[in-house]
Amino acid sequence: MIPFGCAMSSPPRPVSNCEALVGKALSGELKKGSWRIIERLERSQDGSGGNFSVGYLAIHEDGTRSFCKATDIGLLTRCLIADPLTKMRQALNEQYFEREILTICRGNNLDRIVHALDYGQMELVENGVRDIVFYIMFELASGDVRQQVNRQKRLGLSWTFLALHNLAIAIQQLHRQRIAHNDVKPSNFLVFDEHLQKLADLGRATSETTNGPWDTVNYTGDHNYAAPEFWYRNNFPMQSGKIAFSVRQASDLYHLGSMAFFLVTGQRLTPLMHTFIRPEHNSHNWRGNYQEVLPFIRDSFGASMAFFDTNIPHRPDGSLIPEANDLKTAICQLCDPDPRLRGHPSNIQQSVDQYGLDRFVSQFDRGAKAMNVHYLAT
Repeated sequence: MIPFGCAMSSPPRPVSNCEALVGKALSGELKKGSWRIIERLERSQDGSGGNFSVGYLAIHEDGTRSFCKATDIGLLTRCLIADPLTKMRQALNEQYFEREILTICRGNNLDRIVHALDYGQMELVENGVRDIVFYIMFELASGDVRQQVNRQKRLGLSWTFLALHNLAIAIQQLHRQRIAHNDVKPSNFLVFDEHLQKLADLGRATSETTNGPWDTVNYTGDHNYAAPEFWYRNNFPMQSGKIAFSVRQASDLYHLGSMAFFLVTGQRLTPLMHTFIRPEHNSHNWRGNYQEVLPFIRDSFGASMAFFDTNIPHRPDGSLIPEANDLKTAICQLCDPDPRLRGHPSNIQQSVDQYGLDRFVSQFDRGAKAMNVHYLAT
């Protein structure tokens, strides 16, 4: 039945083969039986996978529901690479590397990382075009943390600390496997229930021990969330032909802090900092090195944290409750514009695992418990 006022029209013609999977049955390499693609799931512009994949709801014949991330060689190679063989090699490298990283996560029981339930590929002809479609079936979440921001504000900081505790554990689990996520953002931090959130989409990850397609790329994630050292031309240290893992760790710490900023304010830290930078100091006009522009970046960070102050809970006398002050301090430590100073001060002073997250994991856990007591008592 066509709803009143709606014109009947044929479905849009797929642009690429991975957009034509609804109704098809896909077989995987990890799970016996097939997955039926039920419907396409539309995502926002900054959603997981960006413009290089399509999301679907898939149901296995045993009843398991999953999120299917599908792509194809044509979609993966929409870039300036002209040589078709180079394009195919790049596409295959990306797929194999993501599957390998997901296998490491599953094999080491990284329980705050969204696991792959299955994966596979198939050759598909659509509108006369033959292409190989790749797909990965993931645990199905109820949504991402963007949908929780308004709700958690009504609960004070309790949910924020809980979510940050889970996110810090997720990043910590990856770093202990010498994997950096590189693209931590609200749309990649998925909500499974009120108490459990997991980090998704390792499509832009890098590994110190496994060669991958992004090893020499300075910044591989969404630039709307990039740490400030990536805004400018920088010669990052290399190790064994890759950007040093410490550079990747420092970036993930910034992402953790910027997520805390987002959960409290509803605003993205990186774009907000850009608004406080004078034109002569922005990345398009600056001709000096990063250390020379750093004082101006620090000023923009300070202005952003002043905005944070207006969103954090205060006492009637205007002072911050201890947990709120602790959270502000943690953001300043995680997001310090100078990556050489990023991390917990105790780690830096003791020259032990500067980018280690143990202290932040404990701090967020204490904050969640303390704020939950405050909430229950009111």
